[in-house]
Amino acid sequence: MSKKTISRREYLRMSALAFAGLGLAACSPKVAQETSVAEEKPVENTAAPASAEIVNISFMGWGGPEESQGVLDLIKKFEGENPTIKVAWQHTPEDYMTKLMAMIASGTQPDTLFTPQDFYKDFCSKGLMLDIQDYLNVDPIINTKTYFLQPQEDSRSAYKGRWHGIGCCWVGAHLYYNADMFKEAGIEAPSSDPDKAWTWEHFVEVAKQFTLDSNGNHPDDSGFDENDISQWGILWQTGGWHGESIALLNGVQSLDEATNKWKLDDPAAVEALQNVADLMFKHHVAPLVTNLKDLGMSFDQMLGNRKLAMAVEGTYTLAWTTKIEATLGTACPPKMKQTSSIVVADVRGAMKATKYPDAAYKFVRMTGDPAYQSIFLKMGLWWPNQTALMTPEGLDTWITERTAPGVGVHPPGYKILVDKFVRNNTKAWICPAGFSESSAMVNSGLESLWNGTQTAQQAVDGFIGKANDVLAAAGV
Repeated sequence: MSKKTISRREYLRMSALAFAGLGLAACSPKVAQETSVAEEKPVENTAAPASAEIVNISFMGWGGPEESQGVLDLIKKFEGENPTIKVAWQHTPEDYMTKLMAMIASGTQPDTLFTPQDFYKDFCSKGLMLDIQDYLNVDPIINTKTYFLQPQEDSRSAYKGRWHGIGCCWVGAHLYYNADMFKEAGIEAPSSDPDKAWTWEHFVEVAKQFTLDSNGNHPDDSGFDENDISQWGILWQTGGWHGESIALLNGVQSLDEATNKWKLDDPAAVEALQNVADLMFKHHVAPLVTNLKDLGMSFDQMLGNRKLAMAVEGTYTLAWTTKIEATLGTACPPKMKQTSSIVVADVRGAMKATKYPDAAYKFVRMTGDPAYQSIFLKMGLWWPNQTALMTPEGLDTWITERTAPGVGVHPPGYKILVDKFVRNNTKAWICPAGFSESSAMVNSGLESLWNGTQTAQQAVDGFIGKANDVLAAAGV
């Protein structure tokens, strides 16, 4: 089978966009990255019978040391069960998309790989991904309608009704808070139960109560100095998919799956975006990026050092936020019309150019193994996308309640967060063909909102037409 290639022009265009809106951190720990690039790591295992033909395939992906070790453990298990297939791990922790696009352009692409969700359907539309639907149709274990959380998984993995990969997990956004600060202030903490999610108005009022300038004044007090704030009420992550997720709190999916058009110009979406910007520029309860640079601290350090009471951040940040000295809490995001989050994560798939499609599918299928997913669930990196890991019995296999710093990972109520919020209050990130380029326009356009130079309406008006034109052109 000849290897699929793309033109030099297309490679340069996509490489330039490789990290626009990418949530690569969504599936990798916040640890020092290894410096090796695409280092192949074959895994030693029991030798196959001499008469058997050995098939060698490659698997390319990113991630820190913990995720890399998890992959190596998976490969060892896979090779033990499939002794005639050997898998070489091409660990690429830096410049992943740039290097992958160069490999595709030269016809040296891996057999199997991590495919970023925002590039996945672009790859499908260009015929780069192996169609695995026929394999799934006869798979004795993986029934896509019941094995995975639906309809989220179909929204991610199906391209024109056919799967070309399997989602690795889900990550989304939720609220983190310093429970010690709430206890000392005598303020009831937010809930992990979406039925008890805070209203937006109550959330803003609580954020004001925790925001103080250096003289101890709150934002509504006379004499409050917005340029000398010593303690913040909330930090809201707005980069990439986080910004696109905000509209969902007001009942609008930022990109409509039926029409493949951005809906951020819907009045409710504009209102939602403005509400979050107002946390910084109107209510003065949230820091700007420049404030964070001046402080020289990450949000988890601020949370632990009592410089911050609450934060809306990614699921994956629990892996390191759980290490703070303070008592940590997690909860549903505050609601405008609803509490919700977009959920995102990469797709594990095979390239159509592989010489060994059967072996490639077997390995891709193995990445859906509950034992593999559980490694990262236990760390606090991921939410599950497999229904078996979301039952009461399944939750008990990976959730360890955090009772003190260094003792357990998941704050009290995390089971409710997964069982109710993730299951019922999330929507998959919609990433049709053309999304990576279009999303880059959206996020670039929203910068003027997040830096306070434009209103939400002005920012959206500046990019919505062009961003939709890109999607329309890619869908032709």
